Amino acid sequence: MSAGRWSLVAKTLVDRRAERDLAAMGLDQAPRFSVPMPFNTLLWRVVAMTPEGYVEGFRSLAADRGPMVFKAYPSNVQALREAEGIEAVDRLTWFNHGFMQAREADGRLVLADLRMGAEPDYFFRFAVAERARGEWRAIEPEQIAMRRDIRMALSVTWRRIWHSDDGGLSTGAGP
Repeated sequence: MSAGRWSLVAKTLVDRRAERDLAAMGLDQAPRFSVPMPFNTLLWRVVAMTPEGYVEGFRSLAADRGPMVFKAYPSNVQALREAEGIEAVDRLTWFNHGFMQAREADGRLVLADLRMGAEPDYFFRFAVAERARGEWRAIEPEQIAMRRDIRMALSVTWRRIWHSDDGGLSTGAGP
């Protein structure tokens, strides 16, 4: 089987499983996506948006059996709603199709693109606004560097491909 055909088969298997398991959680209509983890097509990541944030699950085609395990993560959806109309917020929402985490850190609104990375490490995180007199005010977008040990991340990914666990893939790094 060609690599392209295998990728399509693998994605279909993961998407079908995720669809069933998200439906069981009441998230059958939730916006979602699935992507292979870097450098392989045996371990996949699925993210679905919820009213409070999002859920993230992993599926190893080599090790996992039974339902996918999803972990819920909060997003400051209220702050995101309040910041609508700020150019950087609107552009990022358009660019990532709403697959975004919002959090307030040190009085600033920080947005992370959920499509690139995995909890808690996202490649694209930007401070886009600051709170002034109870309202969000646009600031020059500032990319916030991700602290990630690539060797550790690859090691964790390799282990997760071959061993089922609680669904997580944390390297212990963070924002």
